[in-house]
Amino acid sequence: MRAKSRPQPAPQRQAADASAVETPFKASNNGESKPVPRPLVIRPHIIRICLVIITVGVTIALLRWGEAFFVPLLLGIFTGYAFSPWVSALARLRIPRAIGAALTMCCVGAMVVGAVYSLREGAVEVTQQLPCQRKILLEINSCRGHAKRHL
Repeated sequence: MRAKSRPQPAPQRQAADASAVETPFKASNNGESKPVPRPLVIRPHIIRICLVIITVGVTIALLRWGEAFFVPLLLGIFTGYAFSPWVSALARLRIPRAIGAALTMCCVGAMVVGAVYSLREGAVEVTQQLPCQRKILLEINSCRGHAKRHL
C-alpha cells in the first residue's frame, strides 16, 4: 500500500509582500520622482452596506412609482388574511370557499353601508354648520392680519 503524500504548502509570496512594503516611485515631467499612490482598499462590508442603502432607496422609489398598483394589491392581500377565518368557518359548514368569500364580502359591505347610514345625520349637521364656521375662521384670520400690520 502506498503512503499518501501530504499536500505541499503554497509557496510564500515574498515578492508581492516586498512590493507592498516598498513604495514605488514615478518620474514626473521635471525629473523629480513622486510616490505612486496606493490603490484604494475596498472592504467587503462597506460594499454590502452601500448596496443595502441603494437597494432600499430603489425599492422605495419603485413603490412610490407603482403606488396605483401596489396599494390595491396589498389591500387585497390584507383583506384576504383578515377574512380568512370567516371563510374557513363557512367552509367547515360545507359551503364552497368561493361562495363563502362572496358571502363574507357581502356581509362586510352591508356593515359598511349600515355604518355610513347611521353617521349620515351627523354628517348633514356638520355640513350645515360649515358656512357659519367659515365666517368665524375668516374673522379670526383678519384679526391676526390686522394685528401683524400694526406691529
